[in-house]
Amino acid sequence: MRKALLLVVLLLPMLVVMAQNKTVTGRITDESGNPLAGVSVSAKGSRVGTSTNQNGMFSLSVPTNTRSLVFTSVGYQAREMDIASDNTANARLEIGVTESENVVVTGYTRERASKYAGSAAKVTSEKINQVPMASIDQILQGRAPGLWSVAGSGQPGAAATVLIRGAGSINGVTAPLYVMDGIPIEGGTFQSLNPSDIESVDVLKDAVSTALYGSRGANGVIVITTKRGKAGKPVFSLKSQAGFANRTTPKFEMMNAEERLQFEKEVGQEFGLTIGPGWYLSRDNPRNAGFSATDLNEMDRRLDSLRNTKVDWVDLFFRTGTFQEHELSASGGNDKVKFYTSLNYYKQEGIARRSDMERYTFRGNLDFSSNRFSASISSGIGFTKRSFIESENTTAITNPFS
Repeated sequence: MRKALLLVVLLLPMLVVMAQNKTVTGRITDESGNPLAGVSVSAKGSRVGTSTNQNGMFSLSVPTNTRSLVFTSVGYQAREMDIASDNTANARLEIGVTESENVVVTGYTRERASKYAGSAAKVTSEKINQVPMASIDQILQGRAPGLWSVAGSGQPGAAATVLIRGAGSINGVTAPLYVMDGIPIEGGTFQSLNPSDIESVDVLKDAVSTALYGSRGANGVIVITTKRGKAGKPVFSLKSQAGFANRTTPKFEMMNAEERLQFEKEVGQEFGLTIGPGWYLSRDNPRNAGFSATDLNEMDRRLDSLRNTKVDWVDLFFRTGTFQEHELSASGGNDKVKFYTSLNYYKQEGIARRSDMERYTFRGNLDFSSNRFSASISSGIGFTKRSFIESENTTAITNPFS
């Protein structure tokens, strides 16, 4: 008798608990009626929860006083449903975009910016995509504190000199380490990359930020993350832009032919230097005193010919450079497969004739995930054809600026 009473006493709380719970079942689908797997289902105001199976079905035991269930899933808007008088909850989730907290890519992991101790700066795609430049290293100028980027040339697609917090070496390499989607790349490859494919750029500046990269990160690290697909309906984007560039107006006027000859003559008379035909062919040059009248007349004829030479050298060597860019991209997917792909054409003419750049790029990023396996593929193809002017940054006659 005592044993029976003891058993009843032990089972009584369990019976009370069971009497205070109820089981709610249902099915979760998307806007098209397709089942959604992995949706979090929780009782509002408690820690009771579960998730949907491959068919979008769920079964959850909740307290009888539970008023509503909350359904959440990545890429969809959260939904709350009243179950006070019903044991069935069938819900349809709508696609939505949720603002995520700013994160920093630190090499092997991602950290929330608010908890990250290192010195880093992030440049988002909004600050990159609309800049009409061919190279990402030039676009970064002025967009990250501590980063100095200057193009040593005005030629289309020319690589920029990039320093993070100054030069770290006198004779050694001072360029930072570039990492794109986890793969180290060289700065020279930027001319074959489409800046519009970049989602964000993290500039890691101090020892804490770059420690994961060892000695290769001694000059700082620039981590580039390309765009990935997001779950939802396919999104297509078409971008096209065009523009032009002119030589800046110099703050001086060039001499014409007659002024140049007069200048050469005055230099010769004053300093005895021969810097051109203005003094070399002049009758006032003591060197020509013994020449015959025929020779002197020939020199006069040549000087007259030079005075009448009127060539617009600026128009001959320079032009109004034009550029155009056209891009078509698509992204989308579902909870298992997401994709991003883009096709880009870019052409830029330099202000110096025979300096130009033409580029074709293609990018395809694919992400696959399931309950047991996940994989990502990042692929990019670029073809660039460039023409340069000769002897740049020198005083050689083949440099049109000289």
